[in-house]
Amino acid sequence: ASDYFDKQCRGIEEVKSSVKDREPKEVMLFYNSSNGYICVKKPGDYLYKMIELAGGAYPDKIVETGDDESSSTINVNWEAFYESAEDADILIYNATMDKSIKCIDDLIKTNKLFADFKAVKSGNVYLTNMNIFQKSSKAEEVIRELDRIIEGGDTEDLEYFHKLEKELEPEKADES
Repeated sequence: ASDYFDKQCRGIEEVKSSVKDREPKEVMLFYNSSNGYICVKKPGDYLYKMIELAGGAYPDKIVETGDDESSSTINVNWEAFYESAEDADILIYNATMDKSIKCIDDLIKTNKLFADFKAVKSGNVYLTNMNIFQKSSKAEEVIRELDRIIEGGDTEDLEYFHKLEKELEPEKADES
């Protein structure tokens, strides 16, 4: 267990070292909640700490509301979300909470304003895979994948994230 932990720590230190001179990119992690709000992770959430370690930054316009210390998320209205995330470099949709998004067009169908977002226009929209929260022992691998996303590197074979295409390919639409 100690060797495994030490290997994870060394890998994370390697990523931290490789990103220290890069300009951070804004990354917004969110999902559409059933009550009409956008649900975002709180800035202190462990997944945002991983994003920071990989060279990302939390959009600083989100204001935490409420006193619920037990929750790792914040419900924000669309106006606040738009103001916060419109210029984010990367959007990551939490597919563990909402499985309806399969392509960028699906995201835009939930609200046409998504078409205005910088990350949507540049195609930098990702989904979390279903197992991301069940693999807490794989922090190094998640951070390395986030680094590849943030750096703009090859994202073909990611295990914990999936880059969204503009529209669903016909054969994948048949599988849905």
